Amino acid sequence: MTVYIDIMFMREFIFDALLLSITAWLIKLKWSWWKIGLASMLGALYTIALFFPQLSFMFHFSFKVLTSVFMLLIAFGYKGLHHLLKNLIVFYLISFLAGGVTTGLYYLFLPTANAFWKQVLLMNDGIYAVIQTSFLYLIIGFSIAAFLVYKTVTLRKKQQLIEHNLVNVNITLKGEQLNCIALIDTGNQLYDPLTRMPVVIVEAKLLEPSFPELVAALKSNEVSAYNFSKLSDELLDIWQTKIKIIPFRSVNKDGQFIVALKPEKLVFIHNEQVFTTNKVLLGIDYGHLSSERKYQAILHPALISSDS
Repeated sequence: MTVYIDIMFMREFIFDALLLSITAWLIKLKWSWWKIGLASMLGALYTIALFFPQLSFMFHFSFKVLTSVFMLLIAFGYKGLHHLLKNLIVFYLISFLAGGVTTGLYYLFLPTANAFWKQVLLMNDGIYAVIQTSFLYLIIGFSIAAFLVYKTVTLRKKQQLIEHNLVNVNITLKGEQLNCIALIDTGNQLYDPLTRMPVVIVEAKLLEPSFPELVAALKSNEVSAYNFSKLSDELLDIWQTKIKIIPFRSVNKDGQFIVALKPEKLVFIHNEQVFTTNKVLLGIDYGHLSSERKYQAILHPALISSDS
């Protein structure tokens, strides 16, 4: 078998440059082409050195990790041990994931069984498969690996942000105590246009155990719609001072409205500070505010700007 060192060098150089570039992109590191080029050259030279018997000691695990560390230091510099370890973990994660995806694609698109057995070697009572991948497989493998890691990191950050903004809320409505988990959402900018009270969106299921007749009377066959024709005179007498109609606009939809109720009090704790207010409205939503059922209400950001 003939090994062309120059081709091997260029392949490993491009391989390492892709690894370092994706690592920098995922964790938003400052980088420059010439630094990544130097680091990739070190990685390519190390790989070529493994073909020389007198340098076989460099095949040891510790030398491989040390080479990776030096590559990261050349490419991104040293900003502390924690920073270096995070870079190293992401670097190896991308490497292993890209290698696995590339190998999977290679075997997935093998045309025949004969093509597979041509890559198999029988040596020293063992079976070895020789994978000869093209640059196309490498690029596709790296792209898929980068996408998977990026989506995982993005999803985790989103979950952490949501968990950080979840609070326990106690609502007093018509003398009843309602407790739920709520999300503080800066995207909720709904106000009552007359009183300028902020509107907290709550799931109808939260109100249903205490006020089943009202919830049932307002519910329509359409999602997020309301049917006032079912409100009896008795319900109107009880709730006429508590029910308000709040108009709002959403993307590509005008002229919508939401029914809101006026509670006596709303209390929650955020960042070890207790917030209590009676200047708030509860907008009723008949759907699910969280697909994962993590919260049943969406707080208005204005509620944490001051203690009402």
